[in-house]
Amino acid sequence: MKGFGESIAPTAAISAILGSYPFSCGLLREILQNSDDAKATKQRKLIHEQLGQAQGPALLAFNNALFNDEDWVALRSIHQSSKKTDTSKIGKYGITDTPQILSGDSLAVLDPHQYYFSDGGQKINICEKHDRFADQLAAFNLNVISPDFCPGTFFDGTIVRLPLRRDATLSEISTKVLVPSEIKDLLEEFAREEIGIAMLFLSHISTIEIMEVDERGTHLIARATVSREPVLATDAVFAQATCSVVVEYGTDSTQDVQNWVWTHAQFAEDDCAKELSRRLNRDAMPGLKREKLNAAVSLATPSPLTAQTDGRLFTYLPLPLTTKFPTHVHALFALTQARQNLRNASERGIVPGTADELLIEWNRTLFQVYIPRTWAAHIEQLTPTLHYPQDIFKAWPPTSQESSGGDSAYWNDVAIDVLHHVADEKLAVWPLCEDAATPSRDGFGALSDIFVAVEYDSPYVPALRAAGLKICIVPQAIRDILQYSCPQARFLAPHTVHTTLQQCVEQIGTLSPPLKESILKYLVSASNPALVIGIPIVPLANREYVALALSQEQTDPKHVLLTDEEVMLFSQFDPFSIHVSSLPESVRMLFQHSYKELNVTPLLPCNAARYVGQAVVEDAHCTDWIEIFWKWAANWPRWTELSLLISDQPLLPTSSGEVTSLDTTVFQHAAIDDEITQALVKCGITFLSSSFPSVATHLLEEQNLLKSPHFLPALLNFLDITPTLLTCDDMHLLHRHIAACCSDKRYELSNEHQEKLRALPIFPLLSPELNINSDLPLHRLPEKGNIIVVDNGSLRVLKVDGFALLPSIENTAFLSRQYRGDVIDTLLSHVDKTLADPTSESILIDMTISALPQQRLTTQLAFLQTLAHHRDTLAPSFFNRLRTIPFIPVGTDGTHLKPPHDIIDPYSTLTRLYDPEECLPYRSDEHDAILALLSSLGSLVSVCDHGVIVDRLCRISTLDNVMARKLAERLLIHLNDCSFDYRGVDALRTVAWLPTLNGLRRANECRDDSEAHASALFDHVLAVLEVPSAPPISPRLREGLGWHQHLPLDVLTKQLQVEVSDSPCASRLELLIRELGRRVGEMGAGELAALREITQNVPWIPISLNTLSGSSQAILDQNFSLNGFYIVPAKFAFNEDIRRFLQSMGCSDRPSNASLCVLLQGLCGRLLDDDEQTFAVDLINSLDLRNLNGHEANIRALDRTGRMRPVVELFYNDLGPRSNMMRSTLNKFHVDRRIGEQLASSLGIVALSSLNLSGFDDDCDDEDMQEKLSTRIGNVLRQYSIAQAFNEFLANAADAGANRYSLLIDDHSAPSDSLLAPSLAQFQTGSSLIVYNDAVFKDPEDFQGIRSVGMGGKQDRVDSIGKFGLGALSMFHFSEIAMVVSGLHVLFLDPSGQYLPPRSTGRPRTALKVPLSSIHEMYGDHMKAITGIFDFLEDMNYYKGTIFWLPLRDSKQASKSHLTQEPIDLSTLRNLIRNYHEAAKESLLFIPVQSISAFERGRRDIITQTWQVEMETTAVEIIGDITLQTIAITHRAASARAIQQRWYIVRHRDDLSELSPEFQSLIKLHRMRETSVAVAALLDVKAGQRSSCRLYSKLPLPTLTALPLHLDASWILADDRRTIRFDESGQTNLESRYNTWLLSDKMVKVYAALLETWPETQNVPMWPGNLRITVDDKLRAVKTLGLT
Repeated sequence: MKGFGESIAPTAAISAILGSYPFSCGLLREILQNSDDAKATKQRKLIHEQLGQAQGPALLAFNNALFNDEDWVALRSIHQSSKKTDTSKIGKYGITDTPQILSGDSLAVLDPHQYYFSDGGQKINICEKHDRFADQLAAFNLNVISPDFCPGTFFDGTIVRLPLRRDATLSEISTKVLVPSEIKDLLEEFAREEIGIAMLFLSHISTIEIMEVDERGTHLIARATVSREPVLATDAVFAQATCSVVVEYGTDSTQDVQNWVWTHAQFAEDDCAKELSRRLNRDAMPGLKREKLNAAVSLATPSPLTAQTDGRLFTYLPLPLTTKFPTHVHALFALTQARQNLRNASERGIVPGTADELLIEWNRTLFQVYIPRTWAAHIEQLTPTLHYPQDIFKAWPPTSQESSGGDSAYWNDVAIDVLHHVADEKLAVWPLCEDAATPSRDGFGALSDIFVAVEYDSPYVPALRAAGLKICIVPQAIRDILQYSCPQARFLAPHTVHTTLQQCVEQIGTLSPPLKESILKYLVSASNPALVIGIPIVPLANREYVALALSQEQTDPKHVLLTDEEVMLFSQFDPFSIHVSSLPESVRMLFQHSYKELNVTPLLPCNAARYVGQAVVEDAHCTDWIEIFWKWAANWPRWTELSLLISDQPLLPTSSGEVTSLDTTVFQHAAIDDEITQALVKCGITFLSSSFPSVATHLLEEQNLLKSPHFLPALLNFLDITPTLLTCDDMHLLHRHIAACCSDKRYELSNEHQEKLRALPIFPLLSPELNINSDLPLHRLPEKGNIIVVDNGSLRVLKVDGFALLPSIENTAFLSRQYRGDVIDTLLSHVDKTLADPTSESILIDMTISALPQQRLTTQLAFLQTLAHHRDTLAPSFFNRLRTIPFIPVGTDGTHLKPPHDIIDPYSTLTRLYDPEECLPYRSDEHDAILALLSSLGSLVSVCDHGVIVDRLCRISTLDNVMARKLAERLLIHLNDCSFDYRGVDALRTVAWLPTLNGLRRANECRDDSEAHASALFDHVLAVLEVPSAPPISPRLREGLGWHQHLPLDVLTKQLQVEVSDSPCASRLELLIRELGRRVGEMGAGELAALREITQNVPWIPISLNTLSGSSQAILDQNFSLNGFYIVPAKFAFNEDIRRFLQSMGCSDRPSNASLCVLLQGLCGRLLDDDEQTFAVDLINSLDLRNLNGHEANIRALDRTGRMRPVVELFYNDLGPRSNMMRSTLNKFHVDRRIGEQLASSLGIVALSSLNLSGFDDDCDDEDMQEKLSTRIGNVLRQYSIAQAFNEFLANAADAGANRYSLLIDDHSAPSDSLLAPSLAQFQTGSSLIVYNDAVFKDPEDFQGIRSVGMGGKQDRVDSIGKFGLGALSMFHFSEIAMVVSGLHVLFLDPSGQYLPPRSTGRPRTALKVPLSSIHEMYGDHMKAITGIFDFLEDMNYYKGTIFWLPLRDSKQASKSHLTQEPIDLSTLRNLIRNYHEAAKESLLFIPVQSISAFERGRRDIITQTWQVEMETTAVEIIGDITLQTIAITHRAASARAIQQRWYIVRHRDDLSELSPEFQSLIKLHRMRETSVAVAALLDVKAGQRSSCRLYSKLPLPTLTALPLHLDASWILADDRRTIRFDESGQTNLESRYNTWLLSDKMVKVYAALLETWPETQNVPMWPGNLRITVDDKLRAVKTLGLT
């Protein structure tokens, strides 16, 4: 067995990886990705839930490829995957918490926490040691994955087993605990959402299986298999293929098959580089190679095509990015680290020239160029595969995606770009329509050859296509983008096709009538009559077609427009008329509204009169034609005009068979029965001929020439009826006809007509002897009296055996609403409107109830019987009213009547509550039947109600004590048996009627002894209910008495007070405690305080049957044991409510700090023996140090002499043997050794190391880091990127006046025996960054400034760069602590206060300044970390220079850091310093530092230089207020030759007194010291050559300019010190105006001086080209900088 641990800080790296990947299907994609990288063809995933406790459930991933040596190495190298240089593979190998890998002959177990293997893991040979590790191998389910595998042999494949994390407290990788159901859900989600598409763009994997292993065996969750056809290359760029994906689901044994069409494009690398270089304005090829980007684009579309919109982006595997595309798109997208999003294109402040800029522009290029080109080719390649060519539009990208940010902003314009490629390359992808209005199966055309139509045009396409037009119907969305972005497109419209159709007259002449009509409809759809001119598509009445002309151009008679009926009537008289009704609606409307413009006219009265005259002349008895004519005339709007022209024509037929003119008056032949007609004829009524069209009668009625027999006033005027001459049948017919006439409500009868109608014998009246089911005789209505209309059909209650049960009421007649099954409401309403509505049965019943006293007993009995029969359907109001009618006789003679509600039911149980002499009804045989019915109806008083209860309670109050108690007991038993709701009976609670041993009591003065409230809870306070042989009180009665509520808290409180004061009983106290615990949530502060006062200092908590405890001595923790305290019984302690109550009374889980302090103080003042010392330590250990709450001063602790002392008089030794070197312990005593360091620190006992530093505390009290820095530094680190830190150090060096500035990567370890505190030892053994400059800190201002965040030590120095002290904090990007050595002192910075020894007061220490000499004396190992570098010697007491020692933050420190969670390793630091070399080359232009260099020291203490930048200056030339200087900057890498550049620098400075008054307020606000501007231009530059120049604020800023020189000035910077304040137009605020003034005024002067004094022959290269300056990623111009 050999060690197999990870080679770099494993837990931190793994945690960082997991932090980038959300817990989702993405984790399964990474496993699949690794399998495809290994060129495996099969991937299987298993979730195994049922394994032994030792190994636990796990996720297993199997593939049929083997790990090679490179993969084993990569597995151990986090962030150094072997796949970095292999562009054919997808990504790095994923690692989880504790993976196990079985591949070939090896089994590897990784232990990144090093809990079990000091090397971080083990790798074994399973062929050699399979017996020893058989249990380990059993967890890999080899019997399921590879049934043929034989233990001890080579395993042909790879299994990654991921045991599920079960205890996150032991993990430094992740806090997530996983259960099998989560993994199963994840696998099922993957199977449901992604398994069918995951392999579309993979090279090797062809099968994915997902299995579950449980106690029932192995089950298939899902299986996917892809079959790929050979790739067919269509040209040098594009290739096409198809594939089929079969997905089986194990849960329901279903199978889904999906075919895909796949298009791949590989664009040339040089073309990609050119396109990207054009966009970036720089050479992009190096960036493409560095980022391994190539324009390989693939699209996969389902076949057959569907209207799906669930397309996703892929980078080989699906990304969690849906696009709403109909197709999936694969490309090498630039993604975020978590692979969840594309690089954010909307982010502001992307620095030009960076990788971020390139990657974002790469994504834009993919979506704007290469994906659209591939998509266009994909569409062309799909055309031959389509059964329905029109389906091609389902493959187009959607056109309606609008987004201003986020991922989708990239593909907003994909549809437009695809369209441009289709149009520009003239791709034949537009499906043509056939003549038969169906798309052609193989006909596609280019955009330039077609008319573009939409679905709206489809009805007209067949005809236009038949006329010779090439047409393609496209979706509306595609038409929209064609209209706005493709000017060469021709759109189908009437005005675009009219000219073409005029040229196709001969071909149009051969078309069928439907096609001609379709063309006509299409042309007139534009509502322009001119578009139909010259095209023979308008049909005439003689079935020929004519081409219309303009009205003014035509001299022939106009064509008359005739409708269908007009054609039937008149076309025989005009063959050149146009059958307008046969024309489409749109054509007809156009002709009718635009006839003045065309040679057409509508039918006029004069035309019609001419046609009528011809018809009459040709046939004087043309009855058929007359019938048709009247049908037409009935609806012709100009009939009135025509009637004047034809009034003398014989057109009106009569019943005699003659035809007469229009002035004859007749009655209309209505649709009435022949019998009625005969009856009316007998009365002298004549009728119009039955052949006359009924639709035309209104014309005669309008001229009052025709009367209707249904018009009742006319009938009443003309009827001559003698009743003696009419038979019953005649009267029945008359009744029926008149009733029918009455249905016309458009008129009202006059009084005369109403009287005539009332006198007619046509009304059915009811009488008691008549059966309402038989025909009723007809009568006249009585002249006087009440008429009650009865609806026989609606009677339910009052209808008995066919007779109506109506009361006898004087002067009242009952009229039937029905006659022979007909309702005669309308007839009655014409007689009297009040008779229109029948009287409801409810009113009839109420009338009968009211009349009961006047009815016979038989009638009363019959009525009550029918009420009883219908009791379930009648409203309660009837019975309530019945109870109030006085019709029941009472008394001995029965002469007095009383209502039922005053009568006691003689058969009810209420009789036992009443004396015999109390009220009873009169009794007889006849009355008993009525009483029985009333009893059954509940009309008598038979049950206990509110009135009875109140009555009996009043009765009790009038009786003597004995009789009152007897009645009270009977009443209580009776009420207990009743189901009455007693809640509203207040008398039950207010009257003293409840029997107790103490007499009758009110409800609030007593209680019953019940299960809910035992008498032990109240018997000292309330009386106990006493009723012999009585059952328990019912819930209803209990609620009525108010006993359903809890006992009042004051009763419980008084009961407890009595109980604890006089012979307390444990069992009764237990009941009280349980009840009070149950009620604790109801108690307010006052109630709790009263209970605490009662229980204070008295034993009241039952510990056992014979033992009670007070509150402060009762402990709830069942595992606690300490002399002097009692453990509360578990039945109390584990009851949440009782526990809460006891805690409110002063009990606690453990002894309170107050009680413990009392005991501790009791041990003071004497020397303690061994037992007392042990007891004292136990008491101290029992203190709750987190909640001292003011008890700190009362705490005493044990010293080593056996005496108790205040904690302020003690110290603990954290220095070990070095404690002998202490000069003084400040009269403090050594704490007892049984009190450990952690407990001592928590007690506030000072550490010995802090005592030793107390000599420095007085000097440093005000020099601690001035702010609470955890949050502050975190914000600063987010403002300042880690790459900025080196220039921040450089700025500090320049401000200090340094000439040299160096960076050193130190991989050297230092000893950790002699340190300020043991907590600092962890920083001695790791790597560090050392920053050096040759200036010395000014003491105290520089030491003070670096502690004061926001108040640097350079406030008044004109030559300093930094102002605010914030930039210096960027050192904490690298480290948790910092050590600064300069001059006579060493400064330690610990902003979180976690590592430096605390102050003697116990307050955390964030900074400590110590003389070098003192450090050497006791803490010399700190200096050994920097000994031997930059001339620092171990025994120095003064150092001429400044060193910042920054030990790199490791993953463990990062995990608990208050500053940042980002660890820093050597690899990252090397890359940062390597990249800084480029920035350093131009960082010395405007500062006095002469050199910048970088070094590295290895573990063997060998120092090597990696690069250096040096500056040489010439003498300064002064011209007025301008200074000129030439400098040379030389830079070289470790093994490269030196390169030199010469720069020409022009400067100008002004004192602040010269500053404009407008800007004076900025001086204090921004701590300005001067106004200065300078420019630096590179010498030896050829014309046309320009370098990337930028803005400076002494040091370079990220902002680039379009000028050929660098601009430095005393800008006002933004908070991040990376951009200048330059908002909007530069005029928005005072800071922006100040910066604009520097640019447009001061900078112009310096720029002009540079041009004037340029030392070379020509200054042409220095002239500005693009005179706009880019600031904050926007082009904001300061016009021409004042130059002309």
